[in-house]
Amino acid sequence: MVGPRRETPYADVGAEEGPGSGLGAGVESHGGGGDVEPVEVRATEGAGGDVPRGYPGMPEVGNLPMPRRLLEQGVTDMVRISDARISGTAYVTCVLHVAPEAAVGDTVYRWEHLELIACQKVVGIVRTDSSAKAVEMARACLVAGLRVVEISLTTPGALDAVRQITGERDDVLIGAGTVLDEASARAAVLAGARLLLSPSLHPEVISCGHRYGASVMPGVDTPAEAVAAISAGADAVKLFPASRWTPESFLGMRAALPQIPFVATGGISPEAAPEWIAAGAVAVGMGASLTAGTAAEAAARVADLDAALNG
Repeated sequence: MVGPRRETPYADVGAEEGPGSGLGAGVESHGGGGDVEPVEVRATEGAGGDVPRGYPGMPEVGNLPMPRRLLEQGVTDMVRISDARISGTAYVTCVLHVAPEAAVGDTVYRWEHLELIACQKVVGIVRTDSSAKAVEMARACLVAGLRVVEISLTTPGALDAVRQITGERDDVLIGAGTVLDEASARAAVLAGARLLLSPSLHPEVISCGHRYGASVMPGVDTPAEAVAAISAGADAVKLFPASRWTPESFLGMRAALPQIPFVATGGISPEAAPEWIAAGAVAVGMGASLTAGTAAEAAARVADLDAALNG
């Protein structure tokens, strides 16, 4: 059985100590031997298909230690396939071999949530008139390849939907949207959400989410709001509604605040999504334009968008 798809970018977060930890031009196994059938996954993706955006690799081209956290996540081998240097920083693109039993759900740190969002480049937003429909839509999007799905709390029975989907899938990141206060944040985390999103900034949501290991992404619409959100501890910010901006005008925001990860959300069509990514958004959040209609129709749009953004 082929192992789960894994899209964790490689970064220098600490090398495994001990003999045999380095990987040069060849392949050296790191656990998961026997009859394990690995799956090859490009660990980082970016402009031009080879160069990862924003994830610095090991600066020494001749030596690529296996980070301990990748071993803990079920990676058995890591093979360098290309190198690049951008603005003095070395970048490495690798293929990871993942043991079949490994799952993205095993990751528990907030920065790993952000890695997954940056790799996927899409946050799917499910907003329906019932819990049952939300579950059906979320399932369809996940089957089609989406790895990050937000279920809006404006959906009746939204927490039941979050609880059901997180119980079925531990290899994806399920979030709760329209989280406006601490009580809602705590309830969402208890239901299984590991990502909390809001249309506006609520510091108590950030502190509550972080207390229990959830990433928090508040909505902002101005540079001042973006700085306030990051200062309050937000993991990333949601540019909302993005329809008030264009990819061209967003370039000015990015130039002024290059340290802030933006997820452009609201009024973005699947056709326009690549323009926002090219303008510097780490991802786009898409609701009705991606998930409207039947589950089959939404799944088809998800597959097309994933191909357009990730190749």
